[in-house]
Amino acid sequence: MPNYTTHLNLAKPLPNESADITVINANMDAIDDAIGTGLVADNITFTDSANLFNATTVEGALNELFINADNGKKAIAGVVGQPLNNSDSFVQMQSKIQVLKDTLAINLVNNSIQADGSEDLRALVNKVSNIDISLKTYSIEYTPNLPTGSGTSQFPPFSVPGTPVIATVSGSYQFTTGPIVTYVTCPLLNMQSPITFTQSGDINPNVSVANRDTAIAKVLYY
Repeated sequence: MPNYTTHLNLAKPLPNESADITVINANMDAIDDAIGTGLVADNITFTDSANLFNATTVEGALNELFINADNGKKAIAGVVGQPLNNSDSFVQMQSKIQVLKDTLAINLVNNSIQADGSEDLRALVNKVSNIDISLKTYSIEYTPNLPTGSGTSQFPPFSVPGTPVIATVSGSYQFTTGPIVTYVTCPLLNMQSPITFTQSGDINPNVSVANRDTAIAKVLYY
């Protein structure tokens, strides 16, 4: 009597037995049947020693891997927001996140904070608190040197080394006859640099000016 294999029950003739073509053909048919119907992903089982899967077949495990990866991408895109999308591959997400880090680093450098896009995201975010957001003052003087009775003069445009928030002009003027009058203009808000005043001190253009001291423009900026 021959021996038989464990899984497919294939006949194995003993050394003292003669080979039988019928037995060989039967073994071939059994192997063919097993391959044709059994070696597909939803029929192949596997050993999960680390208990990583709930599935017991290869196809089930592949489905779990896909679902976990897809959920992971959705979670990342949901936290980061644009420009990341749920449909991005992990490589695309990596590239987009790196662009965000590089942009953050550039913005920090533009605010006098040493930074590089190769740093950890946490390190870059922590550096944001080092940005100096206090307002600074920029002053510029202008002396029209107008002859007597010539009217008003426009304060020339000027730029500040930052983003202007509020500006005023102060100085003094004198009518052809009369006392010297000091003035401060109403604050100008939300300006664009360069700053232009329509006329020095916003004095009524119908007032003739005999003499004017130096006008000073002061700008608060960040």
